[in-house]
Amino acid sequence: MKPSRRTALWTISLFLMTIFSGATPAVARPGPGAEETTRLVKEADEAYQNGNFRLAIEKYQKAMQWIGEKKELAQTKQELFQTMTSLALTYFTIQENVKAEKQLADLVLINPNQELDPEFYPPKFLEIFRNVQKNNLGSLAVTSSPPGADVTLGGNKLGVTPLTVEKILKGKYELKAELKDHVPASREIIVQAAMENREDLQFEALKPVVEKSQPLPSRKAKKKKKLSPLIIVGGAAVVAAMVVLLSGKKASDKKELRSLAFTQSLAMPIDMLTPTTMLLNVGGVPAKIERVDFRVVVGHQNHMEDLTINIVGCDNRTLYNIWNRAQTTSYPTVISGNTDAFNSVAPNGTWRLLVQNPGRSAGGEIREFTLRIYFYQ
Repeated sequence: MKPSRRTALWTISLFLMTIFSGATPAVARPGPGAEETTRLVKEADEAYQNGNFRLAIEKYQKAMQWIGEKKELAQTKQELFQTMTSLALTYFTIQENVKAEKQLADLVLINPNQELDPEFYPPKFLEIFRNVQKNNLGSLAVTSSPPGADVTLGGNKLGVTPLTVEKILKGKYELKAELKDHVPASREIIVQAAMENREDLQFEALKPVVEKSQPLPSRKAKKKKKLSPLIIVGGAAVVAAMVVLLSGKKASDKKELRSLAFTQSLAMPIDMLTPTTMLLNVGGVPAKIERVDFRVVVGHQNHMEDLTINIVGCDNRTLYNIWNRAQTTSYPTVISGNTDAFNSVAPNGTWRLLVQNPGRSAGGEIREFTLRIYFYQ
């Protein structure tokens, strides 16, 4: 039976569309016990190849949820990365580049070392991916004097100085270094995106401890005339009076530690896979930050361990993590504490609570975002 004219035209259109898009998504490799996920990804690939892009998007998103249930497996992580790339490519194919860019940004956030094969993906798609990397990643070069120090960044070992590490997510980190027979070095740094960040560490050699022997008292000292008790008492009284006067002066000069609280109470649904942001406007703080107390109320009844929650300062750069994935708790969850991570940030402006849910199930909401900012006045 010959195909109809309509069927032939549709086949030609699909062929041309495939050529101009430059690629089709790759099939994710199967992982242990992942037959259903493999089948779903295969169906998504077939829907893409057949031009049914909306169905492909739906199936890729569902596959990502299933993969999230076994995210602890290394092979499953590769499945997740490939499926996220395929979903971004599908958005790109239907010219929804904003969604494609957001999907690639989520991918870089969980896997900064992700790379795309230039022989497989279209040049314009690769250009979007490179821009996402540029906006989120920077490199770090660490030198030291003397060299040969063991360096860790945010608790992760980087290597021995001198060293250069590519593709580090922008943000605030604690840089530590240790060198034998030298005082350990530690500092807080900010990794800027789209640039090489440089840090030079100067080590101070440990000084040997030398115990000094106490000299024996001379005969002349033994024969020293004893002071009169009245002189001793009078001198003590003068010293005590001076201490009281000086302490009173210091107390009067000391500034008082004050605080202002800011709260955003609003039920905001948590999106699946794309970051959810709650804004909090801070104003009227007259001095620099001494400490920040935070209180966040989040509800996700079944899978709080899927969430990653960060506070972003009003400089849109300083980031502080308050909830890591794999933590569990009751429902709803109240997360509270304090930090001095924002002491170098100007207090007044728009702060953000950033909730990421790339896990196994949708749902949940942000209920409250409260900051209490302490300052001296």
